[in-house]
Amino acid sequence: MGEEDLNPEFTRCVEKGKIVTFAKGPSLVSKELDSANDDLAASKDSLARGNYKWATIQAYYSMFHIARALIYAKKYREKSHYCLVVALEHLYVERGVLEKGFVESLVIGKEMRIGGLSLQFLKGRCREFD
Repeated sequence: MGEEDLNPEFTRCVEKGKIVTFAKGPSLVSKELDSANDDLAASKDSLARGNYKWATIQAYYSMFHIARALIYAKKYREKSHYCLVVALEHLYVERGVLEKGFVESLVIGKEMRIGGLSLQFLKGRCREFD
């Protein structure tokens, strides 16, 4: 994919300074993955203790750090959660490297974090949580 194939929403995020080039990005990928693992472990612990809302927030941040690691690997940095999603779609999904389901799950996690929904809310509503 060349410059002429840029996703218009990705271009808007770049123009607004919400996605910027970040040469140090690749050197920070492992740090982001460590943060993702820590947040996932904390989420599982919170879930086991019945603290569903906090488990949801921690699970979202685990996904966020994985997404950020992917963007860093491409030498970009996001400055908004929305533009992180746009960058993932442009840099990975549109190129067939990442399934759209990961990005959709990230968006659902973000909405749950913002809306205060919890994993308990999903029990009985989604097969993955039963």
